[in-house]
Amino acid sequence: ELGNDIQLTKEWIPVGEGEYAFNGNFDGKNHSITGLSIGTSESPYEDSTGDTARVYFGFFGVLEKKAEVRNLKLDVSIYAKSPQTIYVSGLAGYMSQSVVDNVQVTGELLGITTHNSANIFVGGIGGSMYNQKLTNCTWNGTARAEAVGGVAEAGGIVGLNNRGLIANCHAKGQITGTANRVAEGAPSL
Repeated sequence: ELGNDIQLTKEWIPVGEGEYAFNGNFDGKNHSITGLSIGTSESPYEDSTGDTARVYFGFFGVLEKKAEVRNLKLDVSIYAKSPQTIYVSGLAGYMSQSVVDNVQVTGELLGITTHNSANIFVGGIGGSMYNQKLTNCTWNGTARAEAVGGVAEAGGIVGLNNRGLIANCHAKGQITGTANRVAEGAPSL
């Protein structure tokens, strides 16, 4: 629970770093967290491959079963680059079977993959979600997904929605994605 607005001044490390999912309750009480940044447009956060590589970027790395996040405002600038599949979002890189209600995110998101078979998922509230409930949420900003090969999924609310519920949400801004599927071995069209 937030008791007041927070201005961050150092580079953010996502809650749980993606290694540990957040499964609790977080009520922002309609307060704002501003200055949440990872990397810069000139120098995106870049991680190596392997077991210690960070793949989930956002306020939270991952939201899982029983997690509830409500009444929160975020202003973010997240720029991430990796040779493996990554998930970039203002709230949570990946969400599964949790509840998100009344979350407002503004800012800039950029995810870049540099390997021919790596995928990228970028979305204002969630990078990717499975069996998730998302209600009364907004995104306003720019979201860009770039992949050398693989897929580049970009969305205002989420980059990829798999069997999730999105209700009473809206997105505004510029949303783009680019990928070269020929580099991955797919036929050219």
